[in-house]
Amino acid sequence: MVESIFMDNSSQPQVNRPLGVFASIIAGFDRVAANPSLLLPPILLDLFLWFGPRIVSPRLFESYADMLVMPAGTDQALIEAMTAAVEEFGRRLNVLVALNSFPVGVPSLMASRLPLLNPLGSSLTYVVNEPGAVVLVALCALVVGLAFGVIFHRLVARQMAPDRRLASFGAAWTRVLLLTAFIYIGGLLLVTGVLMVASLLSLLAPVLGATILFLSFSAVVWLVIYMLFTPHAIILYRFGLKKAILESIRTVRFNLMSTFSFVVITLMITWLTNQVWMLPDEASWYGILALGGHAFVCATMLAASYAFFQDRRVWAQRASAILAARRNAYQQAADSDQNLADRYEGE
Repeated sequence: MVESIFMDNSSQPQVNRPLGVFASIIAGFDRVAANPSLLLPPILLDLFLWFGPRIVSPRLFESYADMLVMPAGTDQALIEAMTAAVEEFGRRLNVLVALNSFPVGVPSLMASRLPLLNPLGSSLTYVVNEPGAVVLVALCALVVGLAFGVIFHRLVARQMAPDRRLASFGAAWTRVLLLTAFIYIGGLLLVTGVLMVASLLSLLAPVLGATILFLSFSAVVWLVIYMLFTPHAIILYRFGLKKAILESIRTVRFNLMSTFSFVVITLMITWLTNQVWMLPDEASWYGILALGGHAFVCATMLAASYAFFQDRRVWAQRASAILAARRNAYQQAADSDQNLADRYEGE
């Protein structure tokens, strides 16, 4: 009787081999190549950040550069180089790069280049030095960027799951806003707490403070990996924020090494290709080609993430069902053996 429980698997769910990392990337490549309209959101955002108006706050960074405190004995050339770097960053930083929002946003090449020039000359520049105004503009840009990010994710998700009913724009945007607030506020509290603890431990032994920082950074990296597919679960399956986070964690838990490999490979592909897209001068029309290439790679990686998550989620559900069935079978066998033993002792 026990043997039949384990030998007869016809009624148990079967697990096919899940989609691999490179197979997911190929699937994403095929869908983006077949639907080049998916390139429009990244290209349009990059064109806006390249040719559109700039909102800068150089005086804030100049003040920060003046407040830099370096250890005694630091080479003066190093101090001057760091001060110049901070001031140059302040000149280039366009507050509107917040449109390239995290964690759900339209990818942008110009958000990392921070160009001062374009093929038509220089863009219209507005200087805002009040910290409150800068924060307000950045928050507004972040909220708008998240809206465009949700639209972009829905376009990609529709191509990867044409028969699925996706979350509506309003519901997805609301949940993404909650996710963003959770990440930013939680991250701020976490960083503050870790820095306080590390500072206190450093008074006892510097190595303790460094260890706390390293362990905290490692924990954050793994937390990001476990929560990686939260936006996917929100948009694809219309889950609420809590359920989407738990679904992402559950899927990654069953596919931890594959997910880690997927993250590493996609980041490497994106980083390596970005080195090519950065080659044209910011004032050269060849930059248009770079924008197209960047948009294609980023759209492919996003589509691949949807293909990977969908397949791995199904695989995790089936694997979980099989594990539950096997546990029930073992329990039934154990109960049967116990009943036989009790009957034998009774006789």
